[in-house]
Amino acid sequence: ARTPYARRGWVLGMYETSWAFAALFGIAPLLYVVQTTGDSAPVFWLLFGAGVFSCVMIQYALPPAATPGGGVQQRLDWSALRRPGVLALLGLLSLSMAAADLMFVVQGAWLKTSFGANEAQIGQVFGMLGIAELLGAVGSIMLVDRVGKKRAVIGGFLVTALCLAVLPWSDGSWTLFLLLFFLFDVCFEFAVVSSAPLASGIAPTVRGTVLALCVVANGVGRLGGSLVSEPLWRNYGISANGLLAAALMCIGVALCARFTRETEQ
Repeated sequence: ARTPYARRGWVLGMYETSWAFAALFGIAPLLYVVQTTGDSAPVFWLLFGAGVFSCVMIQYALPPAATPGGGVQQRLDWSALRRPGVLALLGLLSLSMAAADLMFVVQGAWLKTSFGANEAQIGQVFGMLGIAELLGAVGSIMLVDRVGKKRAVIGGFLVTALCLAVLPWSDGSWTLFLLLFFLFDVCFEFAVVSSAPLASGIAPTVRGTVLALCVVANGVGRLGGSLVSEPLWRNYGISANGLLAAALMCIGVALCARFTRETEQ
């Protein structure tokens, strides 16, 4: 609400870099703790401390936010939430998150089975993903306002789908896997970060609710993908995960391309 739509991609992109820094500086050291201690319990204590610190920072470090409407409670515009463009974007995010988790959930088991990777190597892969996510977020910061929010989202998810389809071909080749997985995560992060500015402008009267529903859609998609991922890989191999993931993401892109329109300019 404090940022013009033309510059919102830059602002939300800066906000989203926090995820990349979390993966870059958090996951690899935590997995190293598991590798050296042989126990996951210390990791949860460290996460508990980080959570408490975050709550304190939210309470005391963030400035008060302005209340829209001068403190008057606003009625929710249900008709705006039922617009085809809103539903299509929610569908894209659900399908795309399900597609990503079809690969992410079995990644560790796949690496151990096909490459003989240990926890330290898997931790290094996640550390690499921190760099990839940072590059994807920075790419969104630099490009999404220039090329257009919808165009950036569609292009980012299409390239991500292509990466998911070809990623199983790296089975047995560590170098090729690292290259393809790095490219996959850069494109995926670029598309996900770019979707937030798009979501903020398709129904401005219910912007906060749409953004919240996008988070819900992400969670629903990840739930579905995580439930299917391991049985699919165990019964049909990593190629099935990659092809199904690519198909789901392409369906979501088609929905977004057909129905989603940028209302705010």
